[in-house]
Amino acid sequence: MAKLHKYKKPAGPANVLVVNVDGERKRIWLGYNKLPIKVKNKLLTLADELESYRNHNEQPDKKLVHRVQEELPSDVVQKLSDAGLLVKDEVPTLKPFLVSYISTRTDLTEHTKYKLRNSSKLFVEFFGDVKLKQITAGDVEDYINHRKSLGRADASISAEIKHGKQFFSYAVKKQYLEQNPFADFKIGSQADRGRNQVLKADDLQQVIDAAPSLEWKALISFIRWTGCRVSEALLLKWSDINWDRETALISCSKTKRKTGKDYREVPLFQSVDVLREWFLESPDGAEYVISGLVRTSNRQGRQGKNLRKPFTAIIKKAGLEPWAKPWQNLRVTRENELEAVFPSHVVNAWIGNSRKVALQHYLQVTEEYFQAASQLPHSCQQGPEDGCNGEENKVTNIKKPVLRGSSEDYNTMQNGQAPPAGLEPATGWLTATCSTN
Repeated sequence: MAKLHKYKKPAGPANVLVVNVDGERKRIWLGYNKLPIKVKNKLLTLADELESYRNHNEQPDKKLVHRVQEELPSDVVQKLSDAGLLVKDEVPTLKPFLVSYISTRTDLTEHTKYKLRNSSKLFVEFFGDVKLKQITAGDVEDYINHRKSLGRADASISAEIKHGKQFFSYAVKKQYLEQNPFADFKIGSQADRGRNQVLKADDLQQVIDAAPSLEWKALISFIRWTGCRVSEALLLKWSDINWDRETALISCSKTKRKTGKDYREVPLFQSVDVLREWFLESPDGAEYVISGLVRTSNRQGRQGKNLRKPFTAIIKKAGLEPWAKPWQNLRVTRENELEAVFPSHVVNAWIGNSRKVALQHYLQVTEEYFQAASQLPHSCQQGPEDGCNGEENKVTNIKKPVLRGSSEDYNTMQNGQAPPAGLEPATGWLTATCSTN
């Protein structure tokens, strides 16, 4: 049982804590300063508990260690540790903790890990490489206000809060912390709709024509017509293309956890012609469709960002003003085009997202819809009681499709049946008709 003694010394009375460690009595010198009653009581209580763990050859409970560190002076904590009663603080500092956590997440894609590393770098820069328990909810609030003062978009800050919750939730599970300092902060919308843009078909064709090589034309065309992610296009292999069906199998590791599928099959649409041409010109033995533009075996992570700058240069070469999120807005454009012709569940399967994500991040009400509405027959602008003989009104063919098939195929779609695979929707637009069911 721990005891606290006072010894008379020439310099004055000294405080000494006597503890039992492995059956031996040890004296811990606490100095000449007078100890307050509350500190004495806490010291004796905590020392007794530490003795008990040591006598049973067990490591102290993490909650007990936390109490010792919080309730006793730091110099006393260090002396208890030196005496063998208290193990060294197992709570890591921020930087190695974040590095370790990200490295253990083998289930994540390289691109997701890249985003986590970006957030972790920002956290270390702001908080410093401090003990995890030193970061409080107030510090997190200061961090958020700091990011806002720098003019960061709300969507970016929301993503960082999401990552912070993820990091520190793991720290709580590891019992490094009792509570998550990010817990009380809500994750806002990560949809950056202000920078989303539905691009004109003629402008996109102009960009493809301005591409400096056939490989660049193939990459831009494939993303433009399939709406895939740039990271997915870089993973496309020649063996993934079915030339007879004019389809491709796109690796979709990003959504595998939700869908349970490694690949999704998508039509090539008008990208098929330039892909055929590039296939004949591509290097012998090339495994991937895009090979010369990727200078590393790692085709994910930062590779998409490395291609952003040259792609922006191609847009300028085409005589156009570069738009925000150069690659992402090809995907936004394509999903909006497909939605005007095909059922939503088909579009979501081809694009590789959910209906919720499509509505939140991609789909837009464009000016062309307003123009189409103004051109509708008057009977179709009225309610069902006043127009179309009381039958339900339905607007069809907002966008004028570009055919790859016959005129009979186009008539099939006009009659409200499923469009054939050869139909190619495009902007240029504005054939608005009214049909009744």
